[in-house]
Amino acid sequence: DRLLAKGFSTPFLHLGYSYCYSCLDNAKDAVKRMGEEIAQVGLPKSISPMTFAFTSEGAVAQGALEIFQLLPHRMVSPSEMVDLVQGKVRADPYLLYGCVVTAKDMVTHTDPSKPFDKQEYYSSPERYRSTFCERLAPYISVIINCMYWETRFPRLITIQQMADLDERGAHRLLGVADISADIQGSLEFLMKATSIDQPLFVYDPRTSDIYESTTDKDYMYRHGIMFLAVDNLPTEFPREATQWFGDHLLPFMEQIVKSDPALPYASTDLPPEIARSVITAHGTLTPPFEYIAKLREAYERTIQRILVLGAAPSAAAAINQLSRNPRNRRLTLADDDIERAQRLADRVDPTTILETVQLDVTDAAALDAAMAGHTLVVFLLPSHHLGQVEQACLRNKVHLVTQSYAGSSGLELSQAAVDAGVTFLYEVGLDPGIDHLEAMSVIGEIHRKGGKIRSLVSWCGGIPSPENSDNGIGYKLSWAPSEMFASSVADAQYKQDGKVVSVSGTSIFNHRQEVTIFPALQLAGVPNRDSLPYAKLYGIEDTAHTIFRGSLRYKGWFQIMQAIVEIGLGEHHEVVPFLQPGAPRISWDEALRRLLIPSLNSNDSKDEISTAELLTNRLATVRGHPNKGYDHRDIQLIIESFHR
Repeated sequence: DRLLAKGFSTPFLHLGYSYCYSCLDNAKDAVKRMGEEIAQVGLPKSISPMTFAFTSEGAVAQGALEIFQLLPHRMVSPSEMVDLVQGKVRADPYLLYGCVVTAKDMVTHTDPSKPFDKQEYYSSPERYRSTFCERLAPYISVIINCMYWETRFPRLITIQQMADLDERGAHRLLGVADISADIQGSLEFLMKATSIDQPLFVYDPRTSDIYESTTDKDYMYRHGIMFLAVDNLPTEFPREATQWFGDHLLPFMEQIVKSDPALPYASTDLPPEIARSVITAHGTLTPPFEYIAKLREAYERTIQRILVLGAAPSAAAAINQLSRNPRNRRLTLADDDIERAQRLADRVDPTTILETVQLDVTDAAALDAAMAGHTLVVFLLPSHHLGQVEQACLRNKVHLVTQSYAGSSGLELSQAAVDAGVTFLYEVGLDPGIDHLEAMSVIGEIHRKGGKIRSLVSWCGGIPSPENSDNGIGYKLSWAPSEMFASSVADAQYKQDGKVVSVSGTSIFNHRQEVTIFPALQLAGVPNRDSLPYAKLYGIEDTAHTIFRGSLRYKGWFQIMQAIVEIGLGEHHEVVPFLQPGAPRISWDEALRRLLIPSLNSNDSKDEISTAELLTNRLATVRGHPNKGYDHRDIQLIIESFHR
């Protein structure tokens, strides 16, 4: 199916999953028939030679080779495989090429003058570095990963190496059958195991996204590498597996039954073959399996314990994204409202280990206690709490990631973070964040071609897709309303044709303009905070005469925000009782009436004045109507938005 999705019709299409066959013999017959078809019609030239790399010589690899060798094939050495793909040797499209890759083909001694020594490698793997990615990976069509791996050994391919290969188009890897199913093991980009009924997923090296049939009906068509990582493969053919195991166990059964379980393991009267397979005895690991404790300790050291501060609507997406890496599956969500945190936790992938705790970040002792045992803090709270969290991260030597601006405090803490051995990563949202990456990508490309930047105009905005822009303001809140409002009325500064233009937050909406980047969308924008520092950060301070960063919204948003400012809705810093959690539910209409009526200078009976009249009177009182800022169309838009 994967090859067909890539545009190739091959004999592989006629082979079913293992569970489609009633027994192993039937499955082998199907493989042989497919092989006969390959021998008759061959494979497309674009994917030939098709090379299969088996990463071991052990029992697992031998089982995989037994099936592979039912097909028309030729076994080649690693160097011969490279020559085939490079065209130095003519490849036969009517054959598959198999290659057994062992440790000597995967690593090189860190001392170039020393040859590979198998005994030294297994006793001191730190003396070797992996060369599999550079020497062999670019020439492999399918990896059959059969090797045993521990964290002390170098990986075959890391996540970053695979991303680099993909970015450069320097590989031909179609798929991986990871029989060992070690999550982020020798192949670090194996992110999850699969099941017999859902055995496949596609991994995109560029983004680390995973596409699978349960969540994406078009997953086979996605860019990336197909993975099979079923972690209970023997149950694919349960009858044969049971028969084989039973046949080998039966000769020992009488001795097992007659053995004395009370004897110490060192004095056991079990047959040696069975004794060697006993994992625990009398509550402890037996000597042959004591390595499991070390493996668990090593695994625990790789687990990233992440503390997410703030149960904002965006936190669910952040947690789901973090949990895609199996090493991040122990997460803590902290918020001052435990019920809000628990509601958000219900929207998270149920396979994620997520603990919810109540936390007041202004309590330094409680914040320190919450950080204990965590390696990373993801800060999603309003930015006025950032300073306290930064100091706590320094005290506790915990890394920090946030979408908030670095600001002067972040820059001042740079040396303190270095001294504490931690990383503080700011501005990793859309704006600021992705907008910087896009700007630097374009600027870098122009500079590489010898060009100069004379003008930089950058528009950015997180707006709902048109089909979901279904409320009066054309906007969906994914962050704290207070932060959104403060950002909307922040002072701005930019450079236009060499002149610095400063705009106060109170008049920012008077500087709105139509934005026609996407003609199909009705967009408008205003200046976005201080654009001037980015001239130096972007490396264009000596050439750019115009530097402007703007915020995008759908048309009408800025008039509505201006109305919110001018009728005083943004000035309610005190607690409003009827808007608190637990207060009786009221309509927007009633809320507006209660907020607006105290500011009216009218002798009219409050009940006789409609909400539309209240808004009109208030806006007219503030700015004048219709010739001083609000025309009839603006008034109607604002009334309809508030009145929905």
